[in-house]
Formats: sequence, structure tokens, C-alpha cells
Amino acid sequence: YMSLVWYRNTAMSSLFFGKKGVGRVCLDFWPVLKGPKGMIWIYNRYPESTCAQRRPSMQKMVWPGPKGAATTIRYEAFLEGIQDAEAVIAVSEAVDRHAAALGDELANECRKVLVDIIRYQTFGRDRTPTRPVHHGWQDCSRRLYECAAKAGAKLGAKR
Repeated sequence: YMSLVWYRNTAMSSLFFGKKGVGRVCLDFWPVLKGPKGMIWIYNRYPESTCAQRRPSMQKMVWPGPKGAATTIRYEAFLEGIQDAEAVIAVSEAVDRHAAALGDELANECRKVLVDIIRYQTFGRDRTPTRPVHHGWQDCSRRLYECAAKAGAKLGAKR
């Protein structure tokens, strides 16, 4: 399984690398079918075929609970990452399309937080996010959401 940092930063790294989404994500793919060798994954249920190379990279972001699927910390981290990526998009679009309406001070504050987020996001050779030092991520996120809120209040329906 991937680290929580990976789950939290998957949406952001997809955004930074120009992907059209986060890839193969399965909310509730846990072994549910009995096969000749034990439990099997539902996406590999046909014995004459396999999807090993197309295997979902995120399989169990929820667990089977007594009344249906139950959330996991991986799922919550993934959702936080999606929210961060959406905030980056909102702030980027505000600066790109409406810098004059934001005013110099707010536009520069937004640009600074975007640069800081890019600097903070460090990627390994396989383009997965790595963070040798985790210090400061909460402050960076706080500043991002503050900029998004200020830009949204300033621009109103212009976005």
C-alpha cells in the first residue's frame, strides 16, 4: 500500500503533471468472490483473463462495514488532496483571468502561495510525491484556502 502522503498528494501531482485525473481508483474493491485458490478481486473474476497491467492503483479506500462501506484514513487523505488541488485551480484561475480585479496585493499573495505550494511539492523519479520534511504543510494549506476565500469574496460571480 502507498503512504498517506501519496494518497493526500495524488490529486495535486496529477494536476502538476497535466493529467486528466488521478487514474485507476476503486472505492470499494476488496476480495469478495471465492475462487479455486481463495478469495479473488472482482476485477479479476474471469479465469481466462487478467487485468494485472491495468490493475487499480488505489483499491480499498473504504472498508466493508456493518451497514455498507465505511471510510478509511486513506480515503479522507485522498479527499483532502482533491480539495487542495481544487483550491489551487481556483486561485490559479483567479490570478490568471482576473488579476486586475484582485488588485496587486491580493494577486501577489495568491502568486506567492502558488509558488510555495509548487516548491513544497517534491517529486521522486517515478513522479510520485515525496516529502523528506513534512514541516509547514498545514501553513501552506491554510494560506492557500485564505487566498481562495479572499479571491472568491473579491470576485464574486466573475469566476
